[in-house]
Amino acid sequence: MVDILIKNGLVFLNGKEFREVNVGVLGDKIIILNEKENIEAVKIINAENKIVSPGFIDMHSHDDFALIFQSPYLPKTYQGVTTEITGNCGISGAPLGKGTEYFLSTNSAVIGEIKDKNKWENWNEFIEQLERAPLPLNVVPFVGHGNLMSVFSEGKIHLEEKNLKIVQQKLIEIMESGCFGLSTGLIYVPGMFSTTEELISLTKIISKFGGIYSSHIRGEGKTLIEAVGEVNKIVEETGVSAEISHLKAAGIKNWNKIDKVIEIIEKQNNINFDVYPYIASSTHISALLPPFIKKSNDIFSDLQNKEIREKVKKAMLEEDDWENYILSCGPEKIFINSVISEKNKEIEGKNLKTISDIRNKDVFDCVIDIFVEEKGRAGIITFSMSEENVKKLIKHKKGLIGTDGLPGKHPHPRLYGTFPRILNKYVRDEKLLSLEEALYKFTKGPAEKIGLKRRGEIKDNYFADIVIFDPEKVKDKNTFESPEIQPEGILYVIVNGEIEVEDGKFTGKTGGKVLKKNKF
Repeated sequence: MVDILIKNGLVFLNGKEFREVNVGVLGDKIIILNEKENIEAVKIINAENKIVSPGFIDMHSHDDFALIFQSPYLPKTYQGVTTEITGNCGISGAPLGKGTEYFLSTNSAVIGEIKDKNKWENWNEFIEQLERAPLPLNVVPFVGHGNLMSVFSEGKIHLEEKNLKIVQQKLIEIMESGCFGLSTGLIYVPGMFSTTEELISLTKIISKFGGIYSSHIRGEGKTLIEAVGEVNKIVEETGVSAEISHLKAAGIKNWNKIDKVIEIIEKQNNINFDVYPYIASSTHISALLPPFIKKSNDIFSDLQNKEIREKVKKAMLEEDDWENYILSCGPEKIFINSVISEKNKEIEGKNLKTISDIRNKDVFDCVIDIFVEEKGRAGIITFSMSEENVKKLIKHKKGLIGTDGLPGKHPHPRLYGTFPRILNKYVRDEKLLSLEEALYKFTKGPAEKIGLKRRGEIKDNYFADIVIFDPEKVKDKNTFESPEIQPEGILYVIVNGEIEVEDGKFTGKTGGKVLKKNKF
């Protein structure tokens, strides 16, 4: 007798092949049955003409707060994700506290809002809170470098020796508690002001624990090659396993750099990258401002100063030695996708050129005004990539898949559509990938990269994270205009033996767990 019997399906096994076998679930574990073996079961699922796959693994998410404050949080579940990495781009749910107010404010468009009463100074307190939430998926927590810097730098741009030692000790404690790795956001405050040497000193700790260094690199445009080179240097000096977050070449002038970047990555065994299947990225509006203004202790007041404001505008108009999206992409390709205030609701979904025309101000004044009015909480979507490059990265053997979904209002469609879109567009329609190749990138590949034990495969005594989908009907249905539409064709999602999605509908059950490295 088993709890669940999955019959007649085409089962993806060993990360490479399909076989017609029956699959049993007893408790939270898998039992592989013989091809024709039938046993009694509490629940029988007929998967005829369907694919039975290990649950999908999202290599890059930002659901740290959403999983607590918007629970049960289901955008990933509906597309077949049973495990996700949180705490990316240098931003995690903890540690928080003194020094993180501005950090949280400007990053709220990425990680979501947090209630003031819930500020976790201690990493374990946050993990315990997360464990109490009804989790629809398994969470693989990373700690954000930005959090550590904001809490322990005493407001300084660069870490002094004494503060660096504090951060190192805190990082050791966090890794000892089961954290899987460290992430950096090197185009954001405060990570953009960190030196390579500082990062190496922290990454050495990660390497000793067998953890992952995940990096939103210093530049995805003009300095892309140098930024990937920095990751390569860190790997060479520390031996750490590295993951480049949402790898891309942003801006038409930089599209030709992707081949050189791939060449660097191919020479380094310890570097992988994740990618999403869209030509548009998404982040918060502060990314449009030049680095020097981000050193300010009171940026919102300083931007009211006429002299400082003109200096900022000049940098946005002329400088290309930083990640200047307005110069590299153009204002027509940068959209405001989310705001907090009611007064600015009218600009949601509009590009900067249109907003400039509406307000009868130049683009640069509009960006500064919106940043100040929203206290940094506005989100942007930027159409900056080439379809050819996206295909190269998705196809590449070192490429894994991450949604980079942001849990705010009017999100980028990747939050709901990433995995079905690959199965629909790049497997079934364009045949860029075989189904086997895509599922490997969704399942066994990321499980091996992260170091997940007994996950990522349908195998005896592995955890029962299973997705059943119709290969002919699976499809992303959402758009940039209507991003919160769930996909079709994802029929069943099982997490640790709990059926969370049945016939495409949420059952109300949540089987997710917080996973801890080497503590299974």
